Amino acid sequence: MDIKTYDLIIDVETKHTALQVKDSFAYAVDSFREPKAIYALMTEVFHMNTKADEYVYMGAFNNRMKLLGMFEISHGLGDSSLIDARGVYMRALQIGASNIVVIHNHPSGIPLPSRDDFRVCRRIREAGELLGIPLYDFIVIGCDDFVSFQEKDLMKLQIVYMCTGEFYVYH
Repeated sequence: MDIKTYDLIIDVETKHTALQVKDSFAYAVDSFREPKAIYALMTEVFHMNTKADEYVYMGAFNNRMKLLGMFEISHGLGDSSLIDARGVYMRALQIGASNIVVIHNHPSGIPLPSRDDFRVCRRIREAGELLGIPLYDFIVIGCDDFVSFQEKDLMKLQIVYMCTGEFYVYH
């Protein structure tokens, strides 16, 4: 299957947003229902397990989890990156996605989800529910491993941090 990466650009004539193909390459896998397949793509092609900065990508999929395209959402510094639900779903709507997966790396090499990961996942999931484009998975990549929120049943997990440093976890 051909995999395309896209940029979201402003069309100079119409002043509207449009998709522009950034790159295209052949890849052996054509269905990404399993998080392991997404992890393999992101490490083999995008080398997310070796990045020194934090990167955020969004995979846009049809209803059969066939990849429509990949988008680099954000490139941050050392240990943080901005992830905006609006920016994610602008791209998903432009390409006609039925599902999305958000993938980012932890340059520390440890894929343990942070408090911000849970907060961002919740915002993107809730926006997707309103738009009818569900967040299929939220994946954190480390050096040698990954955490799939879908696989670990963390998609609807809420973590509340108290100002005392204590936290509570609930579904």
